[in-house]
Amino acid sequence: MDKVALIRSMKSEERDHFRAIKLVKTGYAIKPTIAYPTWGAVVARDRYDPGFDLPAFVRIGKPRIKTRDVNAGVLAPRFESFKIDEPGKLPEDVVTTVPPEVLKRRLSLTDELDAEFAKRGGGAQVREKKEIYDRTSRFVLSPLLSAFDLTKENEKTHELYGKNHFSQSCLLARRLVETGVSFVEVFSTGSIGDQGWDTHKRGFAENPVLAQETDQGYAALLTDLAQRGMLEKTLVVWMGEFGRTPKFDADGGRDHYSDGWITCLSGGGVKTGQVIGSTDDEGVSVKDRPVGVSDLFVTFCHVLGMDPHEEYVTDLQQPIKLVEGGELVQELF
Repeated sequence: MDKVALIRSMKSEERDHFRAIKLVKTGYAIKPTIAYPTWGAVVARDRYDPGFDLPAFVRIGKPRIKTRDVNAGVLAPRFESFKIDEPGKLPEDVVTTVPPEVLKRRLSLTDELDAEFAKRGGGAQVREKKEIYDRTSRFVLSPLLSAFDLTKENEKTHELYGKNHFSQSCLLARRLVETGVSFVEVFSTGSIGDQGWDTHKRGFAENPVLAQETDQGYAALLTDLAQRGMLEKTLVVWMGEFGRTPKFDADGGRDHYSDGWITCLSGGGVKTGQVIGSTDDEGVSVKDRPVGVSDLFVTFCHVLGMDPHEEYVTDLQQPIKLVEGGELVQELF
């Protein structure tokens, strides 16, 4: 906890999973006319380097309910995440089925055919396709692809992180950041059924198991980054979309609660070893220093050197600010 700044006074209006997930991953409440992008895509756009072989945004694990997922939205596929379902295992279509020289020869033939199409009026389509093909071929042939190979780590490191899915995902996240990937998102869904942390009345039995699976990997990630001198330049954020009711429901469980929940930040110049905000004695409502989701996103921008009031324009000519409203959480610095 000396490496963590704990905000325990988060407050939002959304208590439904679908709506709350959209809010905390984009910074915006749902609006039917705009598909706001997940924050990783926004960072990928800001950090985009056409000369870097790996994707700027990598997601490890997957949401337990696909319809609750959030993608690049109006920022389009260029800034979508590269998805790894299982840490240490690349998707099958990444591994080339022919030797590199054969692949390069095939790509050269494709370029010749595309050039003919471009002469007949397909220039824009050819340029877009070529950009995607060039990035993809550079990726699958790059020596940096070894960053995804967890067998490169020694047994001591694997033991430090733990052997479960989430812990190994944290280890992969460290390897990717070390290689130069700008944004890594790791899902904690647990090994019990498919409900993840959505335990409700099963919380007494299942939350200790979930916590055991995540605590070691989370702590190991912070420790490992610090020992490698990487933590100060890497922002690590631990959060969900809301918390749980401080009082029990009629069925003995705990329901969704957004009037007072927590978020943890580490590294990235954040002043750690502190607690910000508080709730009343029963944990029902925020008593001191309420922090909204937009405040959190303004703070992300501060750490990343981004202007939260900057606007980008979508393909449909819609201007969108990185963050709407919000104030910097000054105590973190």
